[in-house]
Formats: sequence, C-alpha cells, structure tokens
Amino acid sequence: MEIVTFANIKGGIGKTTLSYNFGEYLAFHGNKVLFMDLDQQSSLSRNYKGITEDQKHSVEAIFNIYNFEKVEPKIWHVKKNIDIISGTSRLDKIQSQLVTYSNKYVILYQWLQRHYDDVVAKYDYMIIDCHPDLGIATSNAVVVSDAIFAPVKPEKYSFDSLKEFKDRLSSLKQEVVNIQTGESLIKAKTYFIGNAIRKVDGVSKAFTHMIESEMESAKKNNLDDNLWICKIPEWILFTVTASFSMPLCEMEKIARTLKKDLTQDQQNDMDFMSKRKYFKNQSKAKFEEVNNIFETLKKYA
Repeated sequence: MEIVTFANIKGGIGKTTLSYNFGEYLAFHGNKVLFMDLDQQSSLSRNYKGITEDQKHSVEAIFNIYNFEKVEPKIWHVKKNIDIISGTSRLDKIQSQLVTYSNKYVILYQWLQRHYDDVVAKYDYMIIDCHPDLGIATSNAVVVSDAIFAPVKPEKYSFDSLKEFKDRLSSLKQEVVNIQTGESLIKAKTYFIGNAIRKVDGVSKAFTHMIESEMESAKKNNLDDNLWICKIPEWILFTVTASFSMPLCEMEKIARTLKKDLTQDQQNDMDFMSKRKYFKNQSKAKFEEVNNIFETLKKYA
C-alpha cells in the first residue's frame, strides 16, 4: 500500500479538493483506495453520503489512546474501490491530550502495524487529508507516508508559508528517529503542486515562471525531494466538486455518456440532466489536462 498525504500549514489551498479527486481518480482506474480524514473540519468525509456522526469510531479511535475501551475505527465502504475512515471535530481536544505522550508521533504507524492484514495488505493506496498544520495528527501522517503532496496557490501568504513548512518538516525528521539506529523514521519525499493558477493574472504568471525554473533546475541537478512536480490551472469544476459531492472523473464520465445510454431514471432526473449539460459544455481538453496531472501525481505517489 502506498500512503500519500496532502499537507501544508496554509489553509484554503485546495488540499481536500485535490486529495478527494486524486483518490477518486485512482479508484476509477481500478485501484483500491482508503481515505483517512485527519482534518477536524471533516470536509473530505462530507463528500460521501451515509457516513454518520459516529465520532467515537472515526479517526478518534486511532488517536484517543487514553480510551481504554479499545475502540476501533469504522472503515466505511462508500463506493466501488473506495473506503474511508471519517474525521472528527474532537481531534483538536485529543491532540492536546497527547502533547506529553512520548510516542505521540508514531500512533498511526503503530496502528498500521497492528492492522497489516486488514488494512495495509487490503488497499493499493491510502490517501490522507490533513488539517493545515503540522500538529500531532498531521505529523503522524507524515511519519507513515511514502509521499507528501503540498499544494501552493499563487498568493503571497501561501508562498511565504513554504519555508516554514519545509523547516518544520526538517525538524520533525530530526525528532522522530529510531532510538537504536538514530535514523529518521520519516522516509517520505515532499512534492509541491502549483494550484489554482490563472492564465491572465500577473502574480500567477510570475508563479508559473518560478515553478518552471525550479522544475528545470531539479532536472539538471537530478534532485528527487522538495520538487515542484506540476501546475494545476484554476478551473470552475474543481470548485464545484464539493458542492456536487462528485469527483472530476465522474463528471467526465457523465459528460461523455450518450443520452441513449443513460438510464430512464437519469433521463427523468432534471437535476442530473442539468448537471450533465453543464459538464458537457466544459472543454474536453481540460478534462484531459487534469487526467494528465493526476497521472503525474500517481508517478510520484
């Protein structure tokens, strides 16, 4: 199982939207995906209907080590190839109780070790969506990850937060070590994603130039960590995936399905047909561009 974490210390940069759509893309192409929602806002979880507000059996069950009932999280099967361990609004409180716990950064690592057969061996990918911080929960995600994807928008505060994010990751690597060998337990490489880039915006153009320069430099110097790997354009469909609770891959499938191939229920559903018309009016090239971006992410995952 490959474990991918979407993280950064700046909020509002598209972590949840990207993690949701990337995971759905992987599942759409036949991979078994387990989502884990480590954001106390639980935005990722809300994309899936039928998940109850059962906080006791959410990610809380993994991190609430002082609950001696030995509760396990519920793994919700939400659609073909996709399961999820839902988020909890109580994660802040739980993290505050773990501050003095000596093994606070390896709780998820130890849980995965205990659940190798029923979790690790069962899925192709685990996609972890994190709160915009490097708190205890996010740090746990970093420890178990194979890759960390950090979206960055062409905004001053988003870009300024990068140095702090890199510095704090570096400090975490030095702190979380094997006590016998002294080697860091963190093996994940970090990849940066330019997100929501506008073509006509001066700041976006400068941002794009910077990314392209960094990518070229990394290629020349054979770098394999702290890389910029792709540029994602601003696109209205990215912003509506949450409100529609529908990933881009599903929108594309609906747009490309001929009317004669729709079910009678779909044809009689005015809301569905209205959305289908909206999706069909989108550029096919845009869908292809996004698919290529997700293939790039898959390459580094």
